[in-house]
Amino acid sequence: MFALLAPLVLSWAQLTPRLLTAAVTFLICLALFVPGLIGGGDVKMLPAVMLFVPGQDIVLFLQIFSLALGAVSLGALAF
Repeated sequence: MFALLAPLVLSWAQLTPRLLTAAVTFLICLALFVPGLIGGGDVKMLPAVMLFVPGQDIVLFLQIFSLALGAVSLGALAF
């Protein structure tokens, strides 16, 4: 969906940082997947989500995302 709609809505100046961020995120996730620290679904999901996050909100998104995942992990450990 992003590949179809992004060129219609975003300029190249807005699109390029999102694509670079998604590519870097994919490489980091892939490096964490190889030793088994995260699953394959996470490797696919996080870069796809990063395409929709504006450049100025990346750090805020990662902070909220990590807190939410930490809460989910603690909840999973409780049961």
